[in-house]
Amino acid sequence: MTQTPIDFVEYDPIRRSLQPAQSRQYCKSLPPLTPVQKEIIAGIMLGDGSMMTRGQEQGPQNQIRFEQRARSREYVEQVYMKFRDFVSKPPEFAQPKGQSTSNEGSYVFKTYARDCFRYYAQQFYYKDKQRLRNPPNYRNDKPWRRAVPNHIHRMLTERSLAYWFMDDGSWTRSGLYLNTQCFEREGDQQKLISALKTCFDLRATKQRDGTHYRLAILAADHDKFYQLVRPYIYSCFEYKFEFYLNKKGM
Repeated sequence: MTQTPIDFVEYDPIRRSLQPAQSRQYCKSLPPLTPVQKEIIAGIMLGDGSMMTRGQEQGPQNQIRFEQRARSREYVEQVYMKFRDFVSKPPEFAQPKGQSTSNEGSYVFKTYARDCFRYYAQQFYYKDKQRLRNPPNYRNDKPWRRAVPNHIHRMLTERSLAYWFMDDGSWTRSGLYLNTQCFEREGDQQKLISALKTCFDLRATKQRDGTHYRLAILAADHDKFYQLVRPYIYSCFEYKFEFYLNKKGM
């Protein structure tokens, strides 16, 4: 049964047309991140959030970029609303590019570059020195790779888990998964497994998916997982519960 998510607010976009000097002054006036914003950032940085990268040497910027396929527009708009003060313009439609597996396009927004985001760039990225010594042939694959913070267990909340699941979770006949394939550094998957146990008493295992790994939540903990994340889930992601609810006869 559909229910209004805890974080839902009416969509009320604002477009700021500021000159560079005005933009700098505006950014200086912004307040610190709230606890709710920090919880959401932790979730989306484990999922589809990314830091804008300038180049191989400069690495990630102190700026968050968020993108989801067009069918999840409601979700993008809701995440935008949580950071509206930190964004110059509302989410915009982007046509599919290159080898995209979807023909529907996506909605995307990015924040201003702010010092308050630098911490997350430092925590969720690392420089792969091996990749730097042996750069790949294709242009866009940079040596800066995704990382799991050492203290991720102090960053995760139920809200964070829900946003992580909405971004990169799947629940099918074969199981409940958090798609963590982008975290390739040794030990990072285990950090997430430990954090799930410490923060939520959820048991997970590392499961091979091609040449990468994802996390599988043990079946005995599916009910607990559902209860943890359900209050935060937006309607465009209700489909992720279909198999679980059908199995429960709900």
